[in-house]
Amino acid sequence: MARKRRKKSKKNLVVSTFVLIGVILIGVCGYFIYERFIKEDEIINPDDNDDNKPTYPTELGDVNATSKVSWNEEFNIPKESVFYQYNQDEIENYYSKIDFNLAKDVSTKEEVFTSLYNLLSNDFNKLNYDGKNSSYEGTNFTWANYVIADRDFSLSPLTQDEVNKNAWNKDVYLDILYRKDNIIFDSSLGSKGLLDREHILPKSYGFNNEGTGYQKLDAGCDLHNLKAADHKGNSTAHNNRLYDDISSLDNINEVYDPDNKSVSYYNDSYFEPPSEDKGDIARAVFYMALKYRYYEEGNEVLTEGPAIRLTDSAIKIDSTVIPSDTKDKPIEFGKLSTLLKWNEEDPVNENEMIRNNIVYNLQGNRNPFVDYPNLANLLFM
Repeated sequence: MARKRRKKSKKNLVVSTFVLIGVILIGVCGYFIYERFIKEDEIINPDDNDDNKPTYPTELGDVNATSKVSWNEEFNIPKESVFYQYNQDEIENYYSKIDFNLAKDVSTKEEVFTSLYNLLSNDFNKLNYDGKNSSYEGTNFTWANYVIADRDFSLSPLTQDEVNKNAWNKDVYLDILYRKDNIIFDSSLGSKGLLDREHILPKSYGFNNEGTGYQKLDAGCDLHNLKAADHKGNSTAHNNRLYDDISSLDNINEVYDPDNKSVSYYNDSYFEPPSEDKGDIARAVFYMALKYRYYEEGNEVLTEGPAIRLTDSAIKIDSTVIPSDTKDKPIEFGKLSTLLKWNEEDPVNENEMIRNNIVYNLQGNRNPFVDYPNLANLLFM
C-alpha cells in the first residue's frame, strides 16, 4: 500500500508542475499581449480626449524658440514678468489646437491659415505705437516696449533688480535694424533723427490712414512688425519699397555708415537690408501676412484690419492703401521667393527667440515663424 501512495504522490507532483508552468506561460503571454497590443492602443487612442495633442509634419522640424539664455537659470522669473522665457513644452502647448499636417495638402492649407489667424488674434493686446506701456513699472515712457524687446541681453545682461521690480534699466544696448554695432539707448535718439520705429512691412500696404490713423489700428501697432531701426536706413533706403536681392545690379544706391559697417541697397522699387537682418525681416513679414490675412471691419471690439498677401508679382506703391481698400482685393507685398530664401540664409538666433517671448508677454501672441521657421515653406510655397 505504501508503494502505491508514493507513485500517486509523484504523479500529483508532475501534474502540479505542469499546471504551474502553464499558469506562468499564460501570464507571460497575457502580459506580452497587453504590452504589445492593448497598452499601445491605449496610447494611440486614449479614452480621454486627445484632440489637444499637436501634430507636426516632418518638414516643420523641432521647436526653435526655446531660449537658453543664462538668466533662465540664474533668476527665478515668474510667468507674470515681462522677462519670462518659455520652455519647449509651453511653446508647443500654445499651438496645441493647430494641425500643421493640413498644411502639406493644398486643399486643406487654408484651414491652417485660418486656425493660426484665430490663435494670433484671440488674445491679441494692442500696444501703444510709441512704446508706452502700463503693464510694468516705468509706465508712460516712450520707447519702453522697444527698449525691452530690442535689448541686446548679451551686452546688457538682465539684473536681479530688474527681475524684482519687473522694470528695466534705461541705459541698455539695443540691437537695431540696419546697423551692425549696437547702441546705448537714449530717449533723445528719436528726436535727434538717429532712431526710428520701423514698420518692417510698411504701413502703406493696407494699414495706413490719413495723419496718424495707423496708430489706432492693430496692424499699425503690432510689435512683431515694429522694431527699433537706424533712421537713415529706414527713411532713405527702405521707405515703402519691397524686399529683394539687388546689390549685384547696376545703378544701385547704397546707405553706408563707416561707423557701423552696415550696408543697405535700394533702387526705385526694392530694398536689400544688411545680411544680418534679412531673416528677422522675412519672419516678421510672414507673420504679418498671417495675422492680417483676412479683412476685418472695425467695431467696438476689433479695429479695422487689412487683407495682405505675399507674391513675387507685387508692385511698389507710392500712395497709401487703407484697410477698406483691401476688402475685396488683398494688398500684395513681396518679393515672396526672396523672403523665403532669406528665412533660410539667416536663421533664427538667440536675440530673435528672446524677442518673440517678450513680445508674447507684452502683446499676447507669438510669431509662429520664429518658433517654426520651416513653417513658411509649408504655408507660402
